[in-house]
Amino acid sequence: MTEFVLRLTVRTASRDLGRQDALWERLIQWCEPRALFIGGAPESAVIYAPLHPITARRRRELAAWLDRCPEIQTYQLKAEALSDLRSLRAKAACLEAFSQAQRYLAERMAECSDALAGLHPPASRRWRASVGNGGNCLELDSRDLGIGIAIFRSNRAPHPQFSTFSGRYLELGDLATLELDWMSLVWAQVLSDGDLSVGQWVARSQHWMIHLYASTTAPLAHREVMLRWMEAVCES
Repeated sequence: MTEFVLRLTVRTASRDLGRQDALWERLIQWCEPRALFIGGAPESAVIYAPLHPITARRRRELAAWLDRCPEIQTYQLKAEALSDLRSLRAKAACLEAFSQAQRYLAERMAECSDALAGLHPPASRRWRASVGNGGNCLELDSRDLGIGIAIFRSNRAPHPQFSTFSGRYLELGDLATLELDWMSLVWAQVLSDGDLSVGQWVARSQHWMIHLYASTTAPLAHREVMLRWMEAVCES
């Protein structure tokens, strides 16, 4: 499916940078309540709408707003496919708009998770901790979510703190001393024909390797495992 963005090119009557910055700020303020995300600068901007397509009516509303700006001499609005963006400036503007949309959606997801967390008893956000593989692996299991994680040091050596967690019910925040940044982990699916890897993911950082998987009592596909994990991280 081809995804489109809205290209906006503005030529102002004045070269005054202060006025151009003020125009840009007003344009951002117009876009924000409409879930439109804009990147770049007035002379080369990209508007991205991940929640709803930019309809002809919305384009007319934006054009009417631009028409009322006395500092704008001319402007052009054009729907363009992502694959047709050629200039580095346009691509940079597009990445900026995407980044803003990503932050917005992450914040909304966190707010939703916070609201859902209030509906769960505290135990549903806790993990049963145990130590395996001769002490070099910390395993956390959530019976309520039906998923588990296994944490290894990147060199596979035992960690002295693992034993202090064993046998306890923990929240992810209780592992702060391990300096694991859950939100920054980049996950990759583990694909195999064997049943044991169904729904399994792996992530690596400088000091850690983490396996995420469905509990043996709740075989789940990759997507469901990751959705449940994201819920747990946002709650923590």
